[in-house]
Amino acid sequence: MFQDSIGFKQLADIYISAKDDSIGLYLGAGVNLPTRGVRKLHFDTFSWMGLLRTIYDRNMVQYRDSFEQLKTKYYDDWPRLAEALARNMSVEKLVDEIDLTFYHCMPREDKYGRLSKRMLDQAPTLHAAICFTARIKNNIENKWTFERNPKIGTVITPNYDFFFGAGWTRYQTFDEHWDVQTPFSRDGPKTTQRPIYYIHGYIPYRLNNRKELVLTRQSYENAYRKNGFARLKVREAVKNENHHLIFIGTSFGDAPVIEILRDAKKQYGARHFAIEKSPNSTRLEEFDEMGIIPIPVDDYVDIAGVLEELYCLGLESSTWERYGLSNKDYWSRLKTGPRGQ
Repeated sequence: MFQDSIGFKQLADIYISAKDDSIGLYLGAGVNLPTRGVRKLHFDTFSWMGLLRTIYDRNMVQYRDSFEQLKTKYYDDWPRLAEALARNMSVEKLVDEIDLTFYHCMPREDKYGRLSKRMLDQAPTLHAAICFTARIKNNIENKWTFERNPKIGTVITPNYDFFFGAGWTRYQTFDEHWDVQTPFSRDGPKTTQRPIYYIHGYIPYRLNNRKELVLTRQSYENAYRKNGFARLKVREAVKNENHHLIFIGTSFGDAPVIEILRDAKKQYGARHFAIEKSPNSTRLEEFDEMGIIPIPVDDYVDIAGVLEELYCLGLESSTWERYGLSNKDYWSRLKTGPRGQ
């Protein structure tokens, strides 16, 4: 059980006593995926490679090489693989294809931009990450309101999609608590907001307007150059000795991120965590070099349980008793959202 792991016990000690804004989440593509026992009834979500494969299949008449040939050629270089896909359709067309692939089954007509409960039920890790960053604000006449968990000061993601933000909007107005920051943002968060850093850019939910993305090798190198947006934001998060990142659903496939983590490990030691399915000995060595403390789980379905257990351990009794709830019922109330909608 993950509760018995050294990593979980270390993170639990840190989280229970965590000061405001001292915990961050790093969300990879895996955070959106269904887990064992969850049926894909309504919505499609993708790993990074799955996303590119879907786009290739929809446009395969344009290519001489099979996707397997392209993947073999560019296996360790995803920007070049994306660039190869864009070669015959333009980067702008590829962005449109990504937009369509992400959101073709999303209810963009919802005036609040909310992600449906059915989508969250299908993506338990994403739902748990949203709950982990929230807390109950009030309950007046069974009208539940929510706000940001003050311990969570930042979210970083290389994902392009807005599923986290659209899911959070089910709980409270997103813009009251969070501010999207991309390599192309001009203004920083307001005093009451905390940043979600889309370090590779993002595609807005509902609006269907194209945004610049880190897709080509050149744009990737720009993002991670000495003063590039992605390098700066990851470096700020991992080199702050009072800040701890929790990596969820990430494959650690970005060499610059690994480099930044290894550099921070030399100066500050192991201070960040990754919830990972049964890491093998090679993976454990890589984590050790990066200063990442693993929290091993038997299956991806258990990741949501790690976040729930951690969150509940950090709750003071006065917090859940205020609403006539038990410790675990408090988390269930977060999962339910306002009026169970």
